Amino acid sequence: MDSRFEHEPVLVEPILNLLEPASGGVYCDATVGGGGHAEKILDASSPDGRLVGIDRDPEAVEAARAGDAGKGFAVVAAEVRKLAERSQNAAGEISELSSTSVEVAEKAGQMLDKLENGRASCRQ
Repeated sequence: MDSRFEHEPVLVEPILNLLEPASGGVYCDATVGGGGHAEKILDASSPDGRLVGIDRDPEAVEAARAGDAGKGFAVVAAEVRKLAERSQNAAGEISELSSTSVEVAEKAGQMLDKLENGRASCRQ
């Protein structure tokens, strides 16, 4: 772990107990931070364990890469950023479609009410 990046990993032992890392296993640390958990997971899964480390903060990924555990780290911050942007755009489109669907449903309900009122007045 890079000492220039101040990060103290917490709950390391409980996490290792839950993961039960073994040689040859593949693990994912989705908040790689300074690499503290990553280092411990790789230590516990050596010699053949693999770890995918993800973090939104490119500096955190670089700090993890700089440490002993980060020898095989690849920086994919740009790809993660693009994915986040696409997800945000998709969420906006979904929200817009949801609003439009509600408006259409309300108009359809109003039209049905008018139709029912028209039928009722014809019967009288």
